[in-house]
Amino acid sequence: MNEQKTAQNESDGFCIMVDGTGTIGLPTVRCLKKFQSHFGLREVICRKYSLNEEHLGMLWRLHLDGIKLAVEKSKYEKFAALLKEAPDVFCPEYTYEEALEKVVMVIDCTKDGEGLKNKEKVYSKYPHLVAMGQGSETHFGFPYAYGHNDDVLDTYTGRYVWIMSCNVHAILAVLHTLTHGYQEIENIVSIRFHLERRGADVVNKKTIVTPEVGVSTHPYFGTHQAEDAMELLKTLGIQTLDMHAVADKDPQPFMHKTEARIILKKPIDKRELIRLFQENIFTGITYHRDIGGIYVEGDDWGLKGRINLQCVLVVPSVEQPRPYELVFTFVTPQDGNPIFSSCAALGRYLQPERWRDIMRDHFHPYLRRFQIV
Repeated sequence: MNEQKTAQNESDGFCIMVDGTGTIGLPTVRCLKKFQSHFGLREVICRKYSLNEEHLGMLWRLHLDGIKLAVEKSKYEKFAALLKEAPDVFCPEYTYEEALEKVVMVIDCTKDGEGLKNKEKVYSKYPHLVAMGQGSETHFGFPYAYGHNDDVLDTYTGRYVWIMSCNVHAILAVLHTLTHGYQEIENIVSIRFHLERRGADVVNKKTIVTPEVGVSTHPYFGTHQAEDAMELLKTLGIQTLDMHAVADKDPQPFMHKTEARIILKKPIDKRELIRLFQENIFTGITYHRDIGGIYVEGDDWGLKGRINLQCVLVVPSVEQPRPYELVFTFVTPQDGNPIFSSCAALGRYLQPERWRDIMRDHFHPYLRRFQIV
């Protein structure tokens, strides 16, 4: 970050902005507000682009929580008119342009492709800004997932970070767990993933009504999930892996689920597999077989209603057809794992000496509670 801008904010705290209020943006901005003091944040700002009276209640609650609102200058008066209908009248605190001048970091959680457009047309004009894009924004910047390439992120000197998608987090978590933190990556002969992505989020009005077969986008890796996972592995010096993924859509709004089929050089038995998943802080196990049951556990017990693990092994699904082959199903706690990675990356830039301690002391308790879901 620009040294002058950093020094200007360090004395009384940093200002940061989350762009978007969707399934990643809203819980991210609320999470950062909750841990505001630990990250040294003076203000947490949320940018809202679309004007919709259905969102009045959400904007009111953000206001009550002390989260500042930024809107397009051209829409400011319309937003102000809408907010007059709130129990207590309030106005957006900033225009989007004012907020960009004020903040040192933007976590972009806009819809597919918008983050890359913002990087080119907006963030490039503000050299003091660090910006993060979400998983859909391919090659937005340095590929990052918390707990996987933290040491490499510490050496990265750029100002753009690409937060991996929830399913990429899950794929990486499986690899990380089975290879003892990638130290035994050569033990994997081949690994295949069959993802069944949820058709929509529970808040979406549109969804699919029948299963939808996906198509490959890469001749070797299949879908972008395996391709993106490989991009991150390359930051660790892992250049090749026999990995392939397919991704279909399932007409349910709860969680993604994936079948993994793995061939190993040195066998791992079923009991050892379950132990490894339970001991890794980023993964967990469950005896639930219904996706809705797992989802409800997160809704009841998770931070902002989410399981923040990177993947959850469904224990009854584990099979070992041959000594060197494992087959199992895991579910992806969608949105929850990129949120923690966004917070970790923010901490790395704003509190470079303490960010690991902040994550361990204040975020890891929400991981530990789901070691068994």
